[in-house]
Amino acid sequence: MPLSDVQKGMKGYGLTVFEGTKVEKFDVEILGVLNNIGPDQNLILARVHHPVVARAGIIAGMSGSPIFIAGKDI
Repeated sequence: MPLSDVQKGMKGYGLTVFEGTKVEKFDVEILGVLNNIGPDQNLILARVHHPVVARAGIIAGMSGSPIFIAGKDI
């Protein structure tokens, strides 16, 4: 999905492994997009909903987790 299509309020899900090898789904809500925060850099702000994240926060390695909105990978 092109960055220009990502909008505040969109909801989707991501996939990651919190422990072991089991892939788990987590909910994602887009809070906004910050454009040009640095040279050729944009940032998507998102809120993640999952019991593990609520307890421990975003975990190292989750940055590589795919996020899907409307069936498209962002």
